[in-house]
Amino acid sequence: MSHGAVPLAERMALVPFFRIRKVFERAKALKRDGRPVTFLETERPDFDTLAHIKDAAVREFRRRRDPIVPALSTIEGLSCLQPGGAFWVWLNIWGRRATSHDFAPTLLETAYVFLVPGPVFGESGQGHVRLSYANSYERLTDAVERILRFCT
Repeated sequence: MSHGAVPLAERMALVPFFRIRKVFERAKALKRDGRPVTFLETERPDFDTLAHIKDAAVREFRRRRDPIVPALSTIEGLSCLQPGGAFWVWLNIWGRRATSHDFAPTLLETAYVFLVPGPVFGESGQGHVRLSYANSYERLTDAVERILRFCT
């Protein structure tokens, strides 16, 4: 990788596995119990894509991103920048006075929205959670509404 980037697997190894697994297992259990858990995380594709398909995907991700970033930024204690080429929002939760490993499980238990704690992606992730908008527009708007209710 370029620019000294560390592969995700190596960064995840820095976070105690039991924390990641505990949140993920709880999310799956809630889903099995019929709770409306929305998983907002995805993995990188492992194949090349034709240019016209990539262009369509970029347009669609922008359609999903453009309303959720301002909506999340209006929630007291949360902030995020408009992502450029990514399909996730790096949500700053410092204003909520909670750690990433406290915020994500509490959001899951209360609002049934699963976000990934920032430290999974490196030490600088503390105070952040990651929300992928590689999901349906309807699920995203519902999840943002749930996050808003959780934070108010």
